Amino acid sequence: MQSQSFQKIFLQTLREEANALYKYNGNLDDLDSIVQVILQTAGKIAFIGVGKSGLVAQKIAATFSSTGTPSFFIHPTEAMHGDLGMLDTKDCVLAISYSGE
Repeated sequence: MQSQSFQKIFLQTLREEANALYKYNGNLDDLDSIVQVILQTAGKIAFIGVGKSGLVAQKIAATFSSTGTPSFFIHPTEAMHGDLGMLDTKDCVLAISYSGE
């Protein structure tokens, strides 16, 4: 493939992603309350998720940490085997789920 072809594919992918974001009509009803909980948390933010949602949770935890909000990821299986001990009463747990369940 020539670099022109790669550029074309790259630009098409960017357009498709931008259109998907623009058309997003998801449920943001709880966004304000979620942000308020995060802002009012006196402790750390713990993110939890399984599979792809776990990977997203890990990335969000890393981003929060690198931007000044103390946070970490807990794998659900490890949580059941002692990692819940990392949590304090001032912490907040955010579960990430593709299905929402």
